Amino acid sequence: MATDRSDKVFEMGREAGDKYDYFMAGLTAALAGYVGEHFHPTHLVWLSPAALEASAVLSFIIALIAGVKRIETAAHVLRLNYSVIHTSETIGKLSEVAHQPGETFLNIETGDILDSAGARTIIPDHEQLRKHAQAELRRAGDRASHQAITRDAFLVLGLCVLLASRLWQAIM
Repeated sequence: MATDRSDKVFEMGREAGDKYDYFMAGLTAALAGYVGEHFHPTHLVWLSPAALEASAVLSFIIALIAGVKRIETAAHVLRLNYSVIHTSETIGKLSEVAHQPGETFLNIETGDILDSAGARTIIPDHEQLRKHAQAELRRAGDRASHQAITRDAFLVLGLCVLLASRLWQAIM
């Protein structure tokens, strides 16, 4: 069972992660805007400072898209986490009623009143819902991790390409 302290630490970690994702999205958008604003399209030779600069802008845009998708996926993960926790709590309450003959359970969400036999019949349905939500939660968590890696990789790539472009222009 979670304690208030562990809930608080989890909440602080989640908020820090959200702020980091927002910061990275803002930074990436600012870089794409700055480089894009100063980019003057010309006839792009395959390997030239202008081509590298265009590649940097494209890289920043890809990083921005991945960052925004990461934020969307993080919100989806929170909804799924709520679903898993809520379903687990419901299963716990139903299990208590199922093992105490004569007890009844009021489902606040539906208004249904269940006895121990009725609780035993719907527990498997809730367990199936929880299993499905847990599987989707794992997939969404993996997707969020891949999106963060993609965001960071394209951001670093864009910075390296932009640096190479600026160095090349300084040398020429």
